[in-house]
Amino acid sequence: MSVTDPHDRRVHAVLADGSKVVRYDKAGRWYQEWPADVMIQRRVLRLKAAVALAAGPGVTRVHFGLPGGERFDREVHKAHADWAEANGDHS
Repeated sequence: MSVTDPHDRRVHAVLADGSKVVRYDKAGRWYQEWPADVMIQRRVLRLKAAVALAAGPGVTRVHFGLPGGERFDREVHKAHADWAEANGDHS
């Protein structure tokens, strides 16, 4: 049984369905993870898919400024700005 470093896993977004967009720093990989009571508990994501989930309508919280998430943060902010421009929201 391996011991997981608690500082290796960082939650970057929480979605309305209870799943989370997480990044494991040592592996440099993105995942969507669900609570333990769901049959499929994890799927691997590319950065583009992680950003799409975090910038989409089903997100309840995005955590910016976390280590390893600089590009993620930039892409989520860009997706929000692109959506606002396309929808005439200049606030």
